[in-house]
Amino acid sequence: MGPTNYQKEFYLKIETKYNEIKSSLILFLVGKFKEWNEDFNVDNFEKNGFLDTIWIHTFKEGPIEWELFYEAEWRNHSVTFVFGLTDLVVTDFYID
Repeated sequence: MGPTNYQKEFYLKIETKYNEIKSSLILFLVGKFKEWNEDFNVDNFEKNGFLDTIWIHTFKEGPIEWELFYEAEWRNHSVTFVFGLTDLVVTDFYID
């Protein structure tokens, strides 16, 4: 079974607003890491990490939770950003 029409529409929303989402990811990440290291900064997000996966829950209609998974070479970790229900705001993250 492939993605639902709602998932496809939501993916297009993500694609259209990706630069805005990426900016919020950087701000969120820097804010969190500065709690552990005041000097932390992300100089070049694309150079130091890459988008690996977009995960959208299976559903027929909203609201949903969704995630972006990045490989982050700058710290030899992967980072999963969790987004709220049908919006483009980071609500949590996990580092592996």
